[in-house]
Amino acid sequence: MLAFRTCYEDADGAFRTCYEDADGAAAAAAAAAAAAAAVEKPVTSQEELNSVLRREKEKFRKDREKFATQLEEYKNTARLTTEQKEAAEVQIEELRSANMSVEERARHQNKKLETDFTVKLEAASLSAKTWEGRYRDMKIGHEITGSAVMNEVLPNSVQFVEALLRPRTRLVQDVDTEGKLIDSWTAKVKFDDTDKDGKAIVLDLTIGDAVKRMKELPERYGNLFKGTNAGGLGGTTGAQGKKPNIKGMTTEEYMAARKKDPASLGLK
Repeated sequence: MLAFRTCYEDADGAFRTCYEDADGAAAAAAAAAAAAAAVEKPVTSQEELNSVLRREKEKFRKDREKFATQLEEYKNTARLTTEQKEAAEVQIEELRSANMSVEERARHQNKKLETDFTVKLEAASLSAKTWEGRYRDMKIGHEITGSAVMNEVLPNSVQFVEALLRPRTRLVQDVDTEGKLIDSWTAKVKFDDTDKDGKAIVLDLTIGDAVKRMKELPERYGNLFKGTNAGGLGGTTGAQGKKPNIKGMTTEEYMAARKKDPASLGLK
């Protein structure tokens, strides 16, 4: 009998000496034993042994893939805890990684890293948008409230001022004296107005200027402010008995007046 070295197949298809680690030695020994039982005559050359080992390795590869598929199905259909699912995912990853060549493992690892990075990037982007939205809402709400107080909006009418302005308000990034963007933002309102000839125009105003302009239009917003003497939306101060100028109202203003005081519009 010839003395043979028990070998295993590496990624490039060549056979190298085994027994470099315990797992490799055990697998090679098991393959050799199975090979000896499967052939009718003794293995008498290194080439024959290599062929037997190659067949056994392919069988092990198929068995691992089959088990990984079954484990994947079990993970997706069984009622498992989060920890159990994570443990199953680790086992699936290990089984499939064992079936890959060195190049395939590298590609798989790179793809996994890219996927993990994309998931983390999307989560960070969502978080940033969430905080940006909260900051925008807080800043706009604070400026509307502050401007309402400065311009003597009635306490019960602040909500109507906000309902009118907020939908048409957005944050605009500021620029320096050279026209370059800087790290500060100003709330601007698209405000419906008329020019000196009575032609409808849209002004781009700060919230403070928009509330101030509303106070200068008592025929439209009179009852929102203290000391006005014309009918308008909400409130009870100002000249009593005057009806609001419905023709001069926007749709939002009319709906707000209808909700707060339908009787002032001749409604019940």
